[in-house]
Amino acid sequence: MSTDAASVVGALLTDAQFAELKSAILARTPKEVMTRDEAAEYLGMSAQNLDLLRANGGGPKHVQIGRLIRYRKSVLDDWCTENTFDHAAAAAVAKGGSKQ
Repeated sequence: MSTDAASVVGALLTDAQFAELKSAILARTPKEVMTRDEAAEYLGMSAQNLDLLRANGGGPKHVQIGRLIRYRKSVLDDWCTENTFDHAAAAAVAKGGSKQ
């Protein structure tokens, strides 16, 4: 007995429901190049905090085209990896502070 995926989905969702679900999934999928707000949401921080990191240093690298600021997903992922620490003391040492 063989059933294809389309007939299973058709039995569970209407075409409109399937289109809505597909649209919602695609909307949540991170783009390769993100705006400031999209990047902040992807990182789980406020856009203002991302602005401060960009202005004061220490944040992820960005692309600036005129007044537009953009972030590459791969750079955001690398930045998160580089800023992953086992404990607060390790983070302080990595930022140039001293462990006391």
